[in-house]
Amino acid sequence: WKPDLDIPPKFRLNRPTGTINLYHAVGNFDIRSDKDQRNIKSTHVYLPLVERLKKEGYPVELFFAKDVPNRDVRYYQAQADIVLDMLSFGFFGANAREGMMLGKPVVCYLRPEWLRIMEREIPEYVKELPIISATPETVYEVITDLIKNPRKRAEIGKRGRAFAEKWHSSSAGAKRLDKIYCDLLKSK
Repeated sequence: WKPDLDIPPKFRLNRPTGTINLYHAVGNFDIRSDKDQRNIKSTHVYLPLVERLKKEGYPVELFFAKDVPNRDVRYYQAQADIVLDMLSFGFFGANAREGMMLGKPVVCYLRPEWLRIMEREIPEYVKELPIISATPETVYEVITDLIKNPRKRAEIGKRGRAFAEKWHSSSAGAKRLDKIYCDLLKSK
């Protein structure tokens, strides 16, 4: 999960220069979506939004990963300019963590009350969290701002990479698990 990931030819997206690549994903799409493509990942918001952006002349293309094997999905994530995650639940999962690890800006709704609860236990995590929070009502403004500001995308992506390495890398996870394990051994 590195920003300079080598993309095998069969996974390369051949898009015109200047295209802003948006990435959205839903694993097990058919069983996680209703007949109107409504799901917790907000596909029903993103698909019409991308069409609106195109009609307004924004040079965007969406790569919608549904049921792409995890070993392959990173190649598409790595080519994204913006990763679009869920706008409904209020937090993020693997897709957003992977996007950050690849140095991509991530859009996802962050429920304020959950952030306040987390802040009491790990304030630096919440303070450093670089995900751009949006709702179905604000996501158009958030995405158009990112489209218009490549430097902002790059800066958020850089912060996302640093955040993911600090909090979600295998070495960070190993340190936390080692502490838990040692604490358990001490308590016996």
